[in-house]
Amino acid sequence: MTLKRTLWLAGAAVVVIFAVIVTELVVQNRSTVSNQNQMERLTEVVRVLGNLDMRREGVRGATYNYAYGLETSNQALLEEARKDYANFETAIRRNVETVQNTQVSEKISDAMEAAVPSIDAFLTAAEQVLQSRDIATLHANTPVFGREFDALETRTMAMKELSKSERERILQGNHQEISTTFATVLGTVIVGLIIIGVGLWRFGRNLLATLGEEPAVLENAAVTISAGDMEAQMTQAGGVYGKLREMRNELKERIDRDRQQLIITTRLKQAIETTSTALMVADENFNIVYANPAVKRVLKEAEGQIKKKLPHFNADKLEGVCIDTFHSDPSHQHRLLRELRKPYDASLQLGDAYFDLTAGAIRSESDEVLGFVVEWRDMTAQVNTQREVQRIVESARSGDLDVKVDLTDKKGFFLSLGEGLNALIDVMDDVLGDVGKVMEALADGELQGRMRDDYEGRFAALAEAVNGSMVRLANIVTQLIQSSDSVKASNQEISIGNSQLSERTEKQSSSLEETASSIEELSSNVSNTADNARQADQLSSLTRNTATEGGEVTQRAVKSMREINEASRKIAEIISVIDDIAFQTNLLALNASVEAARAGEQGRGFAVVATEVRNLAQRSATSAKEIKDLIEDSVKKVQAGSNLVDESGQKLEEIIGNVKKVADLISDIAAATEEQSSGLDQVNQAVMELDEITQQNAALAEETASSAESSLESVEQMAQLMSFFKVRASAEHQPAKTSKSKLASIPEPVARQSKQPVDKPKTDGGEDDWEVF
Repeated sequence: MTLKRTLWLAGAAVVVIFAVIVTELVVQNRSTVSNQNQMERLTEVVRVLGNLDMRREGVRGATYNYAYGLETSNQALLEEARKDYANFETAIRRNVETVQNTQVSEKISDAMEAAVPSIDAFLTAAEQVLQSRDIATLHANTPVFGREFDALETRTMAMKELSKSERERILQGNHQEISTTFATVLGTVIVGLIIIGVGLWRFGRNLLATLGEEPAVLENAAVTISAGDMEAQMTQAGGVYGKLREMRNELKERIDRDRQQLIITTRLKQAIETTSTALMVADENFNIVYANPAVKRVLKEAEGQIKKKLPHFNADKLEGVCIDTFHSDPSHQHRLLRELRKPYDASLQLGDAYFDLTAGAIRSESDEVLGFVVEWRDMTAQVNTQREVQRIVESARSGDLDVKVDLTDKKGFFLSLGEGLNALIDVMDDVLGDVGKVMEALADGELQGRMRDDYEGRFAALAEAVNGSMVRLANIVTQLIQSSDSVKASNQEISIGNSQLSERTEKQSSSLEETASSIEELSSNVSNTADNARQADQLSSLTRNTATEGGEVTQRAVKSMREINEASRKIAEIISVIDDIAFQTNLLALNASVEAARAGEQGRGFAVVATEVRNLAQRSATSAKEIKDLIEDSVKKVQAGSNLVDESGQKLEEIIGNVKKVADLISDIAAATEEQSSGLDQVNQAVMELDEITQQNAALAEETASSAESSLESVEQMAQLMSFFKVRASAEHQPAKTSKSKLASIPEPVARQSKQPVDKPKTDGGEDDWEVF
């Protein structure tokens, strides 16, 4: 029988045995799972019953709190008790639903259904207690609640005992099923072991032929090869032993090749470790696998600054650290590094340490990423030097030359740069110091101050410009002193002439004032006369207008009298008509009386009316006659008045004519008087203008004299100011002090610092150089 067949048979036997075992175990597992599920549901019921007991006790505690709050009138405690009861009630209802929905056994379900009324009665009794508004109601409801509490406790304990008996029943059934399964599996295993033993014996015989040697010899050979001993003797047996011998020979050749590669790798590693270039290598998972001494040294020097950003950083323990710790966005760095095809440059700041990085990807021949290499360059010294230089430049720009480069930690190029900057600042300080001394001397009036002449380049040009400016300023001050003496003499002569002119002008102004006063009096009299004539003209005009209006009124009165006379005549005619009507009415009344008399008793009422009408007619006739007499008398009087009004109108027309003549004469007088007053006003105005001009001339002369005197004082003040500057031969031109000088004090000049560069002045002398300065 072959090894394959033997293995097949052994495998089949094992399969059959395991099939029997698995079948039995599956059946047992199903039963166990069913029992376990039932136990879990039973355990859940027991847990819920325990919670139900706890919630029941909680409801009782809520009622106690409510009773205490009711006794102490504590509304907060009452509200808290009601709220607690609401929570416990909800939990109890939920526990009941859980037990009802959990299928354990019919006994437990029936017991739960029987307990529901007790639970409802218990909760109802608790609500009655919590709804009590006074102590009496509370004491009445409390016994009912106690009985329901005890009844529910009895139900709960019964359900717990029922749950315990169900648990014991399930455990006994499960134990019996496990015993049956164990006996079946044990018999199957014994039979299987017998079959497997026979199979293994046959399998071992065939296996020895396949291995070629005993397993111990084969193991010894494998241990020797794994230990690296490739020179040990091996027999020429076949099978697996022979293949192992061939593998050893091939492995020996591969080791020789790897040794040569290791030599090359060692050379590269030592070269990297001895170079000053800081290199770091990470694997494909971005974990650091190598860091040469240079990068450790660089990171060690900056470790204090790096820990400000990465508190757990340790430069001595870089291997195994993920490079993600150096980056705030590792996903971006992963994507960037995996896609690298050429070196990538970047900058990194960790605390106050600055680094320039050059990263590259290490790829296999199949373009697979094997790792990454990063070159670190510490730029902290360069960045700090740049900042220090910038700070020095800013300080120098603001005029502070005391700030210099600290050379303590500098070396190489940065040391040379610092020394050069310090030397430049010293030169600038010397130049500005010399300029300051010259300017301080100038502020003290000393024009002999000069800068040193040992400077070079633009500084030498500045010194030459300052010295030239001081020379030209001394010359100008000397000329100003000489000119002030000349101006002083001229101002004295002008002051004397102006004083004499002022006296003569004042005399002329006095004479003109007297003449102006006389003319002003005459002009005032003529003006009064003109005003009176003007008023008379105005009154005559008003009188003429009034007379004219009176004539018109008289004519209208005459016309009205005529109209009244005509109206009176018409009224008299109307009264005559009324008198005739009254007469006719009287006749009609007489006729009516006669007819009434004839009618007898039937006409008596009509006779009364007729009598009244006749009486009325008689009164109307009498009144009409009286009105007629009055109107006739009035007409006569109106006629007489009309005649008088006509005569008054004629007289008024004569008066109006005379008034017009008088008004014309007064108008002529007023016009002549107005012309005289105007002429006198013009003469008076001319005299007053002449007087004003004379006064202005006098004032101008006084002002000129005062200005000349003030100019003289200003010249003296300028001379005193010029005496402040100390120049050669200045003693010959010292001005005399005057007692009228208004110069109280001379403010001391203050030197100002300029931030603008000073242009080089011209040096060929003359006025142009001064303007440039």
